Amino acid sequence: MYFLPATLLVHLALASFAGYLSAVAAVRLLRIQRAATKSYLFAGALLIPLGSFVTHLLFSQPCGIYASSGFLLHWACKIGSKIENGGILLISLSFGIAVSQVLVSSWATRRALREASPVSDQELRFIPQLREISEKAGILPPKVFVTRRRGVLCTVGVLRPSILISSELLETLDPDEMKAALAHEIAHIVRNDNVLGTAAGIVRWLTFFSPVSHFAMNVYLNEREKAADDFAVELTGDHLALASSIIKVLKDRRRVLSGEFAGVSFALREKVSDRIERLLASKNAVSEGSFTYRLISCVTIMGMILTILALC
Repeated sequence: MYFLPATLLVHLALASFAGYLSAVAAVRLLRIQRAATKSYLFAGALLIPLGSFVTHLLFSQPCGIYASSGFLLHWACKIGSKIENGGILLISLSFGIAVSQVLVSSWATRRALREASPVSDQELRFIPQLREISEKAGILPPKVFVTRRRGVLCTVGVLRPSILISSELLETLDPDEMKAALAHEIAHIVRNDNVLGTAAGIVRWLTFFSPVSHFAMNVYLNEREKAADDFAVELTGDHLALASSIIKVLKDRRRVLSGEFAGVSFALREKVSDRIERLLASKNAVSEGSFTYRLISCVTIMGMILTILALC
């Protein structure tokens, strides 16, 4: 008997659970403190279930062969055979939710950019800051769009990210706060957070039935923001200005209900107090671009991936 949709469903859930546990274990056992490393770990945990799709869709084999090839596949076949064709509905629902989320996010992004306007001569006062920060980060200055929506400061777009900012914030933020806020958005662009976040989000909705996918996504989003904060502090050297800008943007954001863009929001409401406390404490032990940081990230992530592949 070849694999059933229910088998794929169970394999996705098991792979998601194993990836999340591996990420948590890596953070705890290795005592990882760096937010950037944590964000990549939990993003990797979210993407682990992609291996299940590859296994089932590209290498279709009788379930007996699957069951003898790995621990997760063994239990996926065992449980999936009992569920039988009941998995068709959930698999169809998973794809439907994932596709709808991508379409809605893409529509919200295009709509926001249509309503916005490119930076004009009136906003040229912060352009030198943007160029300075971009040069330090090693990238070309991104396009900046000004919107009338209140409380908006985010990086939108996946392949060609741009910065979207409220016209009110141009008046609310002082020069130091504006520089820190722009540095935070530049950090997202340098780290390719929009690409990784979009991919992780798609897999999250493909495995919406697995609670750990949502847990991993929440951890990833929080750590991603902290990692961008750390990068921004390294670029500007002003952690107090960044903390102040987050508070001002959040206050302005609470006055409105904003849709979700295909991008990264500057002041996520969840765990924002943790970000501010970190910035006020100013404890950034490892440099974002240091050899130590890169070595720890690569070794830990590769170890997690190899562990999951061994289980699969």
